[in-house]
Amino acid sequence: MLDNDRDSVFFIDERGNPIRDQTVLSIFAKHYLKDHDEPIVSSVVSSRSLEGVSGGRLIRTSVDRVLKEVYERRAVFGGDEPGMYIFPEFQYCFDGTFAILKMLEIMAEEKMTLSQLKSDIDEYSRVEFSVDCPNELKDAVIQRLVKYFRDKEPELCDGIRVEEPSCFMLIRASRFEPALRIYIESESSEKTQNKALDIMKLIETLMGDMND
Repeated sequence: MLDNDRDSVFFIDERGNPIRDQTVLSIFAKHYLKDHDEPIVSSVVSSRSLEGVSGGRLIRTSVDRVLKEVYERRAVFGGDEPGMYIFPEFQYCFDGTFAILKMLEIMAEEKMTLSQLKSDIDEYSRVEFSVDCPNELKDAVIQRLVKYFRDKEPELCDGIRVEEPSCFMLIRASRFEPALRIYIESESSEKTQNKALDIMKLIETLMGDMND
């Protein structure tokens, strides 16, 4: 399914099941990396699925710099949610139409259906949600989170991304709304939900302390 301006595309397999954006990113990345030495680029939102196929050649950047990083790093492929993919072999922009053609090419070369391509990619339990946060407090909350998680050496290129052995957590400020965006991914839905509750409570506590 293409959006109106054709820069985003969403795939549904032959069984009628939507395919996650992160899984599609991984299918494309796996295809390009097998024959190229250049890196791939995605944002801090990227899943461990993408890391799994990248062989250490994934460059993570801020959400608003993905396209620029693909160009500057001379990456072989790039993309981000929601359904936005960049194919430097053709042009440096998000291109949903070319993504459809490339997916058909991959299916033909591999002699696999979309559901079969999907089954080759590891998928993790993942939640994405927002927590209301006044615009004037966003940066301060992020800084307090950086201090709270400092022992875990968080990644700070866009908000704060914390890696743990079996999960990651990303908290970043919304660019358009008075809210923080939270992404949590782990190996089990129970762990993901528990982490989500813990992060919500932590953010609420930090904002409460700032308002006191």
